[in-house]
Amino acid sequence: TVGAPPYESYYFGGARIDEFRAGGSHDVAAVMNTEQPDIVALHTGTNDVNSQPGPYGPWSNDHSNPNSNASGKLGALVKYLLEWHNGGNGTALDRVVLSRIIPIQGRESDIASFNREVVKIVLDFRNGAVTGSPEPVYLADHYRRFISNPDVYGNLMSDNLHPNNAGYQEMESVYFETVNEATNEVTSPDPVGDLA
Repeated sequence: TVGAPPYESYYFGGARIDEFRAGGSHDVAAVMNTEQPDIVALHTGTNDVNSQPGPYGPWSNDHSNPNSNASGKLGALVKYLLEWHNGGNGTALDRVVLSRIIPIQGRESDIASFNREVVKIVLDFRNGAVTGSPEPVYLADHYRRFISNPDVYGNLMSDNLHPNNAGYQEMESVYFETVNEATNEVTSPDPVGDLA
């Protein structure tokens, strides 16, 4: 991990979603078992979209079993992480924060397609369609924050793919708001709508 407790990150530049799943080169199992985080925030999928053509959805044909596309792999990763919430690998994990990823210049329609599936993944976990019970999966909408800036690539990006310092500050703000909402939730919120 990188960073000081309690804000460690498990980060590998250029990594794709599959690499964090069971058996992947960066399988999260070791860090989940060692660090036992209560919240995991995911901003992954950028390298998948940037390196391979669509389609990016649907994540699942039945709202439960992931497909083999990028969004399906993301849904499978969330399902895998929940093994540390539901007792399969422990119960330390309280919440998963799933991010709509930031724009990629020249790949706007692909990012929008992938991000629509991210919303559907959150809805399906929150509504209990995936595991049979509502799951504590929350949406951090970095995409909306970035595209609301009239000059997103000039103001928030260091290149066509990566945020600059101002962009990272926006991401920090989105995560803060989402985690604050998730940790202060008393009753289940209304489901997240399709924000595409």
